[in-house]
Parts: sequence; structure tokens; C-alpha cells
Amino acid sequence: MTVRTTTFYRWTLILPLVIPILAGVTIWILQLESFVLIAAPLILSLSYGGVPYVIGGLALFLWMRGKRGSEIGRISYWAPVLLLPLLWLWMIALTWPEPVRQEFRLVVSMITYFSAWWLGLGYAYVALIHIARFAAEELGWLS
Repeated sequence: MTVRTTTFYRWTLILPLVIPILAGVTIWILQLESFVLIAAPLILSLSYGGVPYVIGGLALFLWMRGKRGSEIGRISYWAPVLLLPLLWLWMIALTWPEPVRQEFRLVVSMITYFSAWWLGLGYAYVALIHIARFAAEELGWLS
């Protein structure tokens, strides 16, 4: 059975949601306290970045309609940067009305900190997706 490359890319949009959920559930069910520090960034990425990612992921999903796999592959390298403004808006919404008060520096610091995590994890997912795509192509699973 082969899958179209565009379908593959559409399904990979759920990875940044599914992986943190699976990590959290696995640690909770199996009582793996020693892995909490490893999984914490994943779980926090979902709690802080989940809403902006769902909005951006839905926009990417709709954009993918009618596009070739090669086009989607090229834009995927820019996805973390393209979705970054959604994170900024979400961070401002979470801290409102502090950005307009005396705590402006703290909010900017928080946005900068979470932006670094967003980009780091985002590009880790991009790498994972392209490694999986390359492997699937080599195995003949993608058309």
C-alpha cells in the first residue's frame, strides 16, 4: 500500500499534538518519574503552544489542498518560523493586560524564552517528519 506524499504531510501535522500527549500519558500510566524531566518540555510545549499550533496547523492543512508534495516539503522548513507570530499573540493574550503595564520586560522575556523552545521543538519535528518521509520513500510506501 502506498500513500501520496501530500497525505503523508497532512497526517504529520498531528505529531506536535500526539507526541506530548503520548509522552505524558505513558509517564503517568507507567509511573516513570525518572523520565518526567525529559518529557516536561514536550508536555509544556503542548500547554503553551497547543492553541497557536492548532490554529496554525489547521491553516497549513487547508493550504496543503491542491499542493504537490515537493511544495509542501519546501514550506515545511519554514513552518516553525511562519507559525511563530501565533505563539506571540497567544503569549500576549495569556499575560494581558501586563504587556501594557510595568511588567512589559517580563512579558518580552517570556515571549523570547518560549520562542526559542518553539523553534527548537518545531525544527525537531520538521527533522523527524523529513527523516520519516525519506525512510517511507526508500521503503516504497510513498507515491
